[in-house]
Amino acid sequence: MLALLGIGVNIMFGIGVRIGSITGAVLTFLMWLSAFPIEHNPIADDHLIYMIIFIVFALKPDVGKWVGLGEYWEKLVGEKYPWLL
Repeated sequence: MLALLGIGVNIMFGIGVRIGSITGAVLTFLMWLSAFPIEHNPIADDHLIYMIIFIVFALKPDVGKWVGLGEYWEKLVGEKYPWLL
């Protein structure tokens, strides 16, 4: 639950969105795997939909700049540590 909280805060503030999105996609995929056997449609499960959204967030370079503190974060640590963006 703390991992979900950390990922949610990470995405909401727009700081380190790429890392948060990748870990969110991995976490939701593992939660989808833990639910087997799935009683209903395994393809339209909410975990897979969240995983796709996390992957889109990770691939878009400017997701944190829309609403959050992504621009400030990029100026603060972007040049020195680009993997933290």
